Amino acid sequence: MRFEKPEAQAVMDEALVLVNDIDLQLLWDCAPDEEFGLVDVSLEYFGAQATIPQQASLAIALQSAPVFFVAKGVDDFSEHL
Repeated sequence: MRFEKPEAQAVMDEALVLVNDIDLQLLWDCAPDEEFGLVDVSLEYFGAQATIPQQASLAIALQSAPVFFVAKGVDDFSEHL
């Protein structure tokens, strides 16, 4: 994820609020069967205008739910974010 604005702390502050509203079951149901990137799935989940804080909140949610989203044989899910 790359961005110039807003500042990193502002992104994290907003992301930590947004993460509470992410429906992991819905995300799982909508996720493609093949490997996917964070930006791609955030555009599907939040829409074409997904903000940086929304993308960050999705990364936090995915990181917190490895039982849903870890690929077979992958030991460290954070390497794929």
